[in-house]
Amino acid sequence: MYAKMDPRVPVWARRMRVAPTRAEAALWERLRGRQIGGEHWRRQCPRFGYIADFCCIRLRLIVEADGGSHDGREARDARRDEHLRARGYLTMRFPNARIMGDLDGVAGEIAAAVDRRAREA
Repeated sequence: MYAKMDPRVPVWARRMRVAPTRAEAALWERLRGRQIGGEHWRRQCPRFGYIADFCCIRLRLIVEADGGSHDGREARDARRDEHLRARGYLTMRFPNARIMGDLDGVAGEIAAAVDRRAREA
């Protein structure tokens, strides 16, 4: 059984959907509308007390766009990733600069992960 989610998490997620970073907006344009592997993605999706930037629930795949707010928080991110991994989720992390500079490459890596996870499902 899982601990009850903080009731503020869905409120924070809604706020974050309204004001995405440039990298999040660019990546969302690639993920939305089942463009990658035909899979449905959600953005700013609450998962087990955390908010995933992008989540494909069917494949238990999370994509994070890591900007400046993640600098110096690598240990915290690793704990979060492990918490989600224990629940069957794979987290892929991409720096915002990489998303903005190599969106095709990032989308390709996500597509490859989608293919792998779909075969495992």
